[in-house]
Amino acid sequence: MTVCAILGNVMWPGLVAESGLIALWAVVLGIIAEWPFLRWLSGAGWGKSLWMTITINAVSCGIGYILNPLAGLIFIIPHDLFSYILSIGGGTFSPSGWIFTYHGIVLATASLEYLVFRGFFDDGYFSKRQLKQPSRKKTWLAIWLANLVSVAIGFCFISAKY
Repeated sequence: MTVCAILGNVMWPGLVAESGLIALWAVVLGIIAEWPFLRWLSGAGWGKSLWMTITINAVSCGIGYILNPLAGLIFIIPHDLFSYILSIGGGTFSPSGWIFTYHGIVLATASLEYLVFRGFFDDGYFSKRQLKQPSRKKTWLAIWLANLVSVAIGFCFISAKY
């Protein structure tokens, strides 16, 4: 049996999580949950901030379809290694494995959305609308908090399926 065949049969929480994160209701509720954070971040009205939220989430959803399971895999490998070394018995699908996966996906989606926000909604966008561009620190904080909530919503759809 080749290494590729073995890896093809490996399952990890990030791969399972993907089914909940891309569920239609999880995406819609995630956008609704992130919307107030983007409004606070941008200082724009509800309509413009909704547009910002949909834009960054559309890119995040498209790229995240591949990025999220990989982020889950990248975070679960050290988790399993430390579990084995410390003999604490936390397997891949243990509660600690799911916690690592959750935070890995939050980090991956927040990083991607941060880059999209900074790229699409630059100084020109804000000055044209007579708004003050938020600092990088405030941008990261708002997008990270928004993703803590929206990824948690997606995880709720996983538990509903299994």
